[in-house]
Amino acid sequence: MLIIFFSAVVEINTQDDYEHYVKESPILYLFLYDESDKRALSQLTAASNILLGSPKILTSSNTSLRSRFAIPAELTSSPLLLAIKDNIPYAVTNV
Repeated sequence: MLIIFFSAVVEINTQDDYEHYVKESPILYLFLYDESDKRALSQLTAASNILLGSPKILTSSNTSLRSRFAIPAELTSSPLLLAIKDNIPYAVTNV
């Protein structure tokens, strides 16, 4: 029997939205991208079920949300996929 799990990809616009999802999900991904980079977003959406499994994937182009994380300066304009766990909003497990 083959069981396929689909992750939900959800666009968020505010830090409040983000914190709400973190409180309800012990594990999730946050994809931060530049609003003009629709290609990165479409690639993530296409590959997410195969590569990331069933955790919810939040996506955002909100620059104020990006600034809440300790992201190295050389990555500030790159698309980033962050792993968030244990209901801790601004602690990144992996970049």
